[in-house]
Amino acid sequence: MLSTGFRGFAQNRNNGSRLNTFLQWAAAFILGASIVDLIIAGVYDNKIRRAPIFDPKPSNGELFMYSPFIPMISICLSLFLLVMHTCHNGLSPKASIAIAGLTLIGYITIASIWIDCEITGPYVNESGSASWCPQYGLGGVYPAKHGDSADVGYGAGVGKMAAGWVCVAGWGAYLGITVYGVVTKKKQLGNYTATEA
Repeated sequence: MLSTGFRGFAQNRNNGSRLNTFLQWAAAFILGASIVDLIIAGVYDNKIRRAPIFDPKPSNGELFMYSPFIPMISICLSLFLLVMHTCHNGLSPKASIAIAGLTLIGYITIASIWIDCEITGPYVNESGSASWCPQYGLGGVYPAKHGDSADVGYGAGVGKMAAGWVCVAGWGAYLGITVYGVVTKKKQLGNYTATEA
């Protein structure tokens, strides 16, 4: 009887164990990078909330969805995957692909938004109205009144983006390893049924 987890590969149990070990390491890497990203996002949010001029001030919900939400989801999912690959036979390949794929899409989306808001400014769109980025109030008003101290949250913003793209790479690696495992397992099952007949 073949297992649905990655340890129960068809004929070559060592290949399945090696794949499960790679998935454990990928999940541990993602967990570490997500924790770093969450810490930096917290520092960033704190700096933005304490900015002296911020009109209109973003709500706590807006800042939560902008910075720490995806890193928190990533921490929960990578911890879940790490436990599943360490203590159990892992998840089914379909569940692993679904989790990794959806989280990868989420992280790519938020990391792209971070780049748009933090680097490609100005924080005002072409029509002159305020941008949807939560720190847009700092882009036009703050520098004119406060000179060269306008980089509130800038260092933390760049660190958050860098850690975010590291997480994107980690989730991409996890997804790639999972897909490789599925393809390898299908090839092994194809060879197994062909030699049995």
